[in-house]
Amino acid sequence: MSITNVLKIFPEIDEDRVYMTGHSMGGTGTWNWINASPERFAAAPCGFSSTETGDASGLVDLPIWGMVGGKDETNTTRVKSIVERLRAAGNPNVKHTEFPGATHGKANVAVFSSIDLVDWMYSFSRRR
Repeated sequence: MSITNVLKIFPEIDEDRVYMTGHSMGGTGTWNWINASPERFAAAPCGFSSTETGDASGLVDLPIWGMVGGKDETNTTRVKSIVERLRAAGNPNVKHTEFPGATHGKANVAVFSSIDLVDWMYSFSRRR
């Protein structure tokens, strides 16, 4: 079901506060979706996986927080690279967090239990 359909079924949802988030394979899906339609989302905190490509210049206006485990040997460097590409493209609302000592699985827990994540995410709307 598309976001457009969900918003029609549930008109009480604030269309300016739709967020996209995911970790690992969900991070890949998040990255793909925000690249396809960045204007749809208010912010995208992500635990990116290692397969992200795409034109970072299309994401200049979307707040993005890249998160990864400090001991996630496959993804640590790549997440940092994605964040650097977003900053170089001119995105002023990019954050980067490495959870010290966290493996891939432990980073998943850290990402989705972070109160800072919720506060950060809710500080953005499409009408910034």
